[in-house]
Amino acid sequence: MSSVKIKICGITSPEDALLCHGMGADFLGVIFADSPRRITPEKAASIRRAVPDARLVGVFVDADLDEIVAAVRDADLDMIQLHGGESADFCTELSTRTGLPIVKALTQGQLPELQEGASQSGPAHFLLDLDKTEPSRQKAIDALWEEAADASSRGYELFLAGSLDPANVRQAINRTRPFGVDVCRGVEKEPGVKDAAAVERFIAEVKHGGG
Repeated sequence: MSSVKIKICGITSPEDALLCHGMGADFLGVIFADSPRRITPEKAASIRRAVPDARLVGVFVDADLDEIVAAVRDADLDMIQLHGGESADFCTELSTRTGLPIVKALTQGQLPELQEGASQSGPAHFLLDLDKTEPSRQKAIDALWEEAADASSRGYELFLAGSLDPANVRQAINRTRPFGVDVCRGVEKEPGVKDAAAVERFIAEVKHGGG
């Protein structure tokens, strides 16, 4: 059985949190940045109450340090994911203030530069995602997977994201050998609403593939 971790992002309700956690997701992502899946800290707190044992990841984009610290406290987050232009020093300070691991999201070509300048108290993990402006989707996915495979072979503990779904996640794992995979719209009925069948299939594909 695969040891690859599963993160399901864009959780917007206690019901979906219970669904995904109950099916075996290792991490649940709640988004505090501009997005159709954005929720308030109060909603995140209600999700936390529904799944007290889940590992809850707060997703932010260029947010103020104090804002993130407050959200960590109010929603009792377990991990912080940063998707903006946050510096290595910002990650270090945030990790120091919250005591939580940081996941820094990057697109293709950014990983070596950030890793080189990151301190040990900065990001605990990196997440490789697609550049949303990339016009050739499949070409971009292939290039991203190639970079992820190279980074994994050099010891990087990566979360792989970018257009993952139940149909392609097993292939992605076999090609890249990531620490974890991150899915959002690939298991949705509509933005912010998870599809139980898709979630179940995605998790099964991860757990029984890429062993």
